[in-house]
Amino acid sequence: MLTVENLSASYGGGKDVLSAVNLAVAAGELVTVVGPNGGGKSTLLGAISGAVGLGSGHIFMDGKENDFSSVCRVFQDPHVGTVGDFTIFENMALAWCRGGRRLPIPWLTRRRKTIFRQHLSELEMGLETRGDELARSLSGGQRQALSLAMATARNCKVLLLDEITAALDPRAAERLMNLVERIVRQSKCACLAVTHGMHQAISHGDRILVVRDGAIATQFSGDEKSSLSVADLFALFEFPFANGRHDINVLP
Repeated sequence: MLTVENLSASYGGGKDVLSAVNLAVAAGELVTVVGPNGGGKSTLLGAISGAVGLGSGHIFMDGKENDFSSVCRVFQDPHVGTVGDFTIFENMALAWCRGGRRLPIPWLTRRRKTIFRQHLSELEMGLETRGDELARSLSGGQRQALSLAMATARNCKVLLLDEITAALDPRAAERLMNLVERIVRQSKCACLAVTHGMHQAISHGDRILVVRDGAIATQFSGDEKSSLSVADLFALFEFPFANGRHDINVLP
């Protein structure tokens, strides 16, 4: 679903923030991304979403190069992805019209509300019964869940999550990550989720990517992933790599 080939990117023509990145994420796959600050995680999401210009390389979504129309991104701040003074239904309508007319109220037909209720019910938070309430009346976790529903309501093939649990308490964060997994499996989108929560990276998703110094330093999946500890991941932020690949067995 998502393929990145030999990707390099920089800001304003300066030094490359990303260098020769290669990555493939399948439909229905959730990949968590960890690494130190300034390592290139958010820049990678920005390049895949079209927000950061490419220095070189190629990005394919479902076989189409640079088709950013099918890429959806949810940010760290719950207030960024939603409009507080719009109702829940109006926010859903705004997302539904993405790429077209940005006039939510005329789109709030009975049929559309039925569709929105169905999407909201999949969150299992009761938001489908609160469609006429303002988004600012929701908790941070509920607003992030609404952002997810908005992002995946229509034509989302690649889902990019940029530290979406950072502003949430541990219980709300865990509930949101469970929701992310369910949405990714059901919608069959390819998902990259940047997180500073090492427990989340280990316990959720199919793979962990460690991004450092503008490159994918290493990755873990399967039994190798499940056997990691938080200390293991933190060590990878500074531990030297041999030939670009870290061997978990030589961790101090």
